[in-house]
Amino acid sequence: METNKLQVWQKKHNKRVAEFHKNHVNNIQNGNGLLARWEKFVYNKGKALANINVLHKNHVSEVERGENGNGLLAKLERFIYNKGKKFFKSSKKTNI
Repeated sequence: METNKLQVWQKKHNKRVAEFHKNHVNNIQNGNGLLARWEKFVYNKGKALANINVLHKNHVSEVERGENGNGLLAKLERFIYNKGKKFFKSSKKTNI
């Protein structure tokens, strides 16, 4: 019975937190004060970094599959990627 009360409280808490964050983002986007501008800056940089991480993962998977083109840079990138992959495989065996 005690866990049921805790679960209900947790669900209500999660809704309150989600609502707070939604309102907070709206306040940041509509505010012009120094704190709002700073929060916008940090928020946008965080979004950009998260986007870079996703783009990098997609790019690495393209390189692995050989789908990043046939140009000189693409061939060089695949060559370096494959040599690095082989090096790290061999270094695990020899405990470098």
